[in-house]
Amino acid sequence: MSACAALLTLLVLPPAPRAAARLTVTSADSAMFAWGAVGDDSLWGTVARYDMRWSYDSLALVAAFSSADTVAGLPAPLPPGSVEIFVLHGLPPGRDRFYALRACDEVPNCGRVSNIVHWRAPAPPDTTAPPDTTAPATIVLEPIDQ
Repeated sequence: MSACAALLTLLVLPPAPRAAARLTVTSADSAMFAWGAVGDDSLWGTVARYDMRWSYDSLALVAAFSSADTVAGLPAPLPPGSVEIFVLHGLPPGRDRFYALRACDEVPNCGRVSNIVHWRAPAPPDTTAPPDTTAPATIVLEPIDQ
């Protein structure tokens, strides 16, 4: 194989198969995502960027990943095998969101979409006062002698 053919082969190789993403709720409006960094040209090299998307509907995210809303501010990719961590702030309370990501190289060839992770903000604290559980006072009426 010539050097030119080898280079062309590397340019068409997408990033390695996806690594599983994990999500941890860190507060009422933020979540930490973690995933394993993958290789650029199959299993070696560092990918050029990550493409993370979200949707309120998990099926829509799977069916039309490229049309889902983009998550901005992802970190620069690390070498393959590293643990990538990203904290997303300002999430809306009480509404389900689904997230997935994929790695893309410089061409841009993109790898397969990761697993879908589900985020639901913790419910706001209940600020309703508890009911009064004290027994009502008993009043005894006695006849008055006149």
